[in-house]
Amino acid sequence: MTEPIVPSRISKKSLSFADYCSLTFSGIICLINIFFVYKVFPFWGIYEPVVGVSFAFTLLFLLAPLILIDLLTIARLRWRVKTRKNQETKKPYKIMVFVLSACTAFVFIGNFHNMSMSYPKNNFNQFFRQREYIVQLVESGKLKGNGNCFQLESQSPTEPISCMEIIELPNAYAGLSRSGKIELLKEANSIKIVFTHSTYGFGDGRATFVYFESEKGQSSLPNSRVTQLRPNWFLAS
Repeated sequence: MTEPIVPSRISKKSLSFADYCSLTFSGIICLINIFFVYKVFPFWGIYEPVVGVSFAFTLLFLLAPLILIDLLTIARLRWRVKTRKNQETKKPYKIMVFVLSACTAFVFIGNFHNMSMSYPKNNFNQFFRQREYIVQLVESGKLKGNGNCFQLESQSPTEPISCMEIIELPNAYAGLSRSGKIELLKEANSIKIVFTHSTYGFGDGRATFVYFESEKGQSSLPNSRVTQLRPNWFLAS
């Protein structure tokens, strides 16, 4: 008597090796998105906007290919969701579609934030308190360069001085000024602290935020080409 053929006991509800590879690849793409934003557009902290040639390179050779890969991968995941009949095998793909879509949105948020921060007034308002803190550190002598302008003033209080020094910002505040450096100009009765900001403008694409304080009570810079942003703060472009 012929024995009945026993049907295969392999469950159709389980994911195949190809499924695991597809989901793993999608996860790696998501991590690449997060790493890209962390290195290029870390909008949750203080960073120097990517502009000019650097932005064009980033857009053409990094951002655009990454977004294209994201969209193709999401389309592939959605296709797998539609072709699966079992809900148990659909679920991981649905989750990955959501996760990768969120990672793609994360990249777009970083890019738009970078573009917004390139405009001087937006950047100034966003990081006003941080720049005020740097000014306090400079005036108190806790943050200084090689010129030691305030030390020279204390050594010769009766003699007018004119001093300039470049001050390197702490790492956490390096994005407040180009190359992480500010300029201090100390005159006999006034000080100017200059933050250089990168923009999308012509030439070297920069504007400067100038903190100006005068012992004579002067409230504006002697220059008609500047715009006052707040008391003692000016924009020169």
